[in-house]
Amino acid sequence: MKKILFAILMALTISLLLVSCGAQGEKGDKGDKGDKGEQGVQDSQGHKGDAEKKEEESEKDDGEDKKEEPVETKGLEYYPLDDGTYTVSGGTTTLLGKIEIPKFYKGKAVTQIKEAAFQYAANLKQITIPDSVTSIGECAFSECTGLTSVTIPDSVTSIGYGAFQNCTGLTSITIGEGVTSIGNNAFYNCTNLTEINFNAKATDDLSEYNHVFSYAGSNGEGIKVTIGKEVTKIPAYLFNPYYSSFSPKITSVTFEEGSVCESIGSGAFADCDSLISINIPDSVTSIGGNAFYRCTGLTSITIPDSVTSIGYGAFQNCTGLTSITIPDSVTSIGNSAFKLCTRLTSIEIPDSVTSIGNSAFFDCRGLTSVTIGNGVTSIGNYAFLDCDSLTSVTIGNSVESIGDYAFQYCKSLTSVIIPNSVTSIGNEVFSGCKSLTSIAIPSSVTTIREGVFDYCSSLTYNEYDNAYYLGNDDNPYLVLIKAKDKSIASCTINENTKFIHSSAFYNCTSLTSIEIPDSVTSIGWYAFYKCTGLTSVTIGEGVTSIGYDAFYGCSSLTYNEYDNAYYLGNKDNPYVVLIKAKDKSITSCAINENTKVIYQRAFSDCSSLTSITIPNSVTSIGYGAFQNCTGLTSITIPDSVTSIEGAAFDGCTGLTSITIGEGVTSIGLSAFYRCTSLTSVTFEDADGWYVTRTEGETSGTDVDLSKASTNAMYLKSTYYNYYWYKKQ
Repeated sequence: MKKILFAILMALTISLLLVSCGAQGEKGDKGDKGDKGEQGVQDSQGHKGDAEKKEEESEKDDGEDKKEEPVETKGLEYYPLDDGTYTVSGGTTTLLGKIEIPKFYKGKAVTQIKEAAFQYAANLKQITIPDSVTSIGECAFSECTGLTSVTIPDSVTSIGYGAFQNCTGLTSITIGEGVTSIGNNAFYNCTNLTEINFNAKATDDLSEYNHVFSYAGSNGEGIKVTIGKEVTKIPAYLFNPYYSSFSPKITSVTFEEGSVCESIGSGAFADCDSLISINIPDSVTSIGGNAFYRCTGLTSITIPDSVTSIGYGAFQNCTGLTSITIPDSVTSIGNSAFKLCTRLTSIEIPDSVTSIGNSAFFDCRGLTSVTIGNGVTSIGNYAFLDCDSLTSVTIGNSVESIGDYAFQYCKSLTSVIIPNSVTSIGNEVFSGCKSLTSIAIPSSVTTIREGVFDYCSSLTYNEYDNAYYLGNDDNPYLVLIKAKDKSIASCTINENTKFIHSSAFYNCTSLTSIEIPDSVTSIGWYAFYKCTGLTSVTIGEGVTSIGYDAFYGCSSLTYNEYDNAYYLGNKDNPYVVLIKAKDKSITSCAINENTKVIYQRAFSDCSSLTSITIPNSVTSIGYGAFQNCTGLTSITIPDSVTSIEGAAFDGCTGLTSITIGEGVTSIGLSAFYRCTSLTSVTFEDADGWYVTRTEGETSGTDVDLSKASTNAMYLKSTYYNYYWYKKQ
């Protein structure tokens, strides 16, 4: 009996001891503050037992991490996360000068720093972030004006919005290898920053409006950026302030030796106008669009021979840039790549480059000489426009096309030799080149657009009868440029002429007749504009295109008639060009089977026209040819047609279906705009089509034309205001 009573007494004693030790053990998550239950089993006086001490000593011997915070971190607050780990907040530590965040709390990892965790902790000068942390919350350290340096460990993957915003005392930042996401304004207005060590291997691209480093370093002498050798890419818009007045004051960028960086993202250093030096490593293969846009402090840059592409606007507005070497690894130079680099004096484009983008060297006013390598096949629109100091250009022997306005207003250019490889010369290519005295145009050219030689007041021409010509040694009369004067009454066009230039006989009111030989393939815009005395025009069999308003105001012209339309042609074929319907009220028209060109506005506003058959002889349908023919319900465009010009069927509100032949390679702006009933468009050859905002562009947005209903939506709505081209 005594033994039983003794056992009961002992059990009661032990129970009381246990209750007194653990009564406060689960009280809140306030760290050490009143949280005695986190310190293990104690005796009734609060002292640790021998067994517990031995256990702790054993843990130390085993090298396990301790879960105790130093004195400076008392008062931190912890909040449990769904995965069993904790996020930490400043709690009552905001007046401390030094804080070390523990790796563990309650035996679980501390993985997050809570949003606004230490915001406004102005006394904080030093923070230690453990390698258990994976994310730093929004505004976590914003307004911590006493912080001088921060090291973000490799474990961190995301830095939240405004995390270190307005940390005006911060001079040094190290960003760890693991960071993949950086929030907007993360280091905004860190005005005394002098050093950024960027080690993030593969950070996600940022938006153009991010302000991550806006105003950074603005009060100091400049920021030195070091890119770690394990970084594989510089993310898009990393240092871009969006507004140039917010620029971070970055003066130099150094890639560590052995760098594996492959790409510099779009806008990565855009508007860093204090940047004066950067060493791009030979691991980089691409420089993104606007990567160094408006870096006005750069005077020279070496592009390594690993780079294959220079993106759009990559060095645009680098007005301090005086020299650049493009290595023979580069295959493409993007649109506006060096636009407004006004101090560049010379450029040599290597044979490896195949295309020069639109506006690539636009307004490079200091450029005096350009050598275009033998690998280049296309020179983009506006490529060298307004390079008014340019005196010499060497065009490589592989160039096939020279884009619109490519050399317009190159006022110092004196001579140009166009190689035999060129087949196409765009609109106003040499317009305004007032010092140009000689130019050779090869017989390989098949297309010359409008105004190519307008305002070239110093050009020396070849003469034949009453007109001036340009050409080459074998054919001096390739292009009829203009009449000798406006008063000529007649002109015999040379039998070897292929092109009649725009405005060639503009306002030659005394001209009464003209015979265009079979050799001529195109008649330019306004070629016979307001030739009011012209009564007879003979158009040869070779003509395939006639420019806008070529015969406008020729009020005395006599036409050939067939069914309900008027034509121009020649003795053997009076119906080469269908000029216009007999009147706007016609209900039908049989187009002659020998017609090649349907002239601009030929049937415009013929609202009673209900059907039309286009014969397989027609090669081009002119601007607005069937505009507002509201009675038309279906159209089949034959395989012979190669071009449908702008607004050709605009406003044909009754049109429900169209079949486009396999010969069509271009469709102009708004060709089928306002065809509100259109539900089906079938392309006989649907492969290889793209759309672009720029006329003559050799690439653009690819379109899938396999579905007739989708095609209808594209033409009348989605891409109505685009140029359509088929890849050749």
